[in-house]
This record gives sequence, C-alpha cells and structure tokens, in this order.
Amino acid sequence: MARELWKDIKGYKGYQVSNLGNIRSSNGVDQANRSKIISYKALKPYKRNGKGYMAVDLWMTDEKGNAVRNTKFVHTLVATSFFDNRANTETVDHKNYNRQDNSVGNLVFKSRSQNTSEARQRQTTLQQVQKH
Repeated sequence: MARELWKDIKGYKGYQVSNLGNIRSSNGVDQANRSKIISYKALKPYKRNGKGYMAVDLWMTDEKGNAVRNTKFVHTLVATSFFDNRANTETVDHKNYNRQDNSVGNLVFKSRSQNTSEARQRQTTLQQVQKH
C-alpha cells in the first residue's frame, strides 16, 4: 500500500491534500509556536454535480475578514498539488473511470478535446456492451 504524503493546498491556509485523494484541515495551533499546527481533521468529500465527482468545501477569509466558502473538486486539488501541468491542459481525467478514486496514480491532465473524445468512446463502448 502506498505511503500517504501530504501537501499544503495553495491559497487555502490550514488545508492539505494527500496523494491518496484525502483532504484535511488544521484543527489546532500550538500556542507556544503559532506557526506549528498540532492536529488535523479529515474532511468528508461529497458528490457535487450529479456526475459522481467528489468535492469538498474549503473556507478562507477575504480582505474584509469575512469567511468565504469555496467548493473544490478533489481530483483537481490532487492533480494541481502533485503534478506539473507544463502543457497547461484544462481537465483532469480519471484513468480507471472511477470518479471516486482520486489517488495520484489514477489521475492525468488532458486537453478538453482529448477528454471529450475519450468520454464519447467510453460511452459508445458501454452502450455496445449493454446491448449484448
């Protein structure tokens, strides 16, 4: 089994994403050393858009000190945290087609046209299999 590695989520202080597709938030700060986080709380992803993609709500403070919720897809957080997107492609695809498997080994950046073309091929194959 892969060792779980954690990285900070850019732009969201106190939040981390793992190579296994888990998300956590800081739950406490050491009073003696304010920059040291002493515990974390796992966030529970939920299906966001009816297409099976998992999402989490990340909170940040705006310029006025107001709490602002941002909903983010887990697969996008994992890919942007662990991969170098030199080609600047627009989408993240699940290699095994399981949208709940957001581990690093199951994700890849693709262009929007590549992703759409492959999705059509998958759909055609599924329809052919279901006919038999």
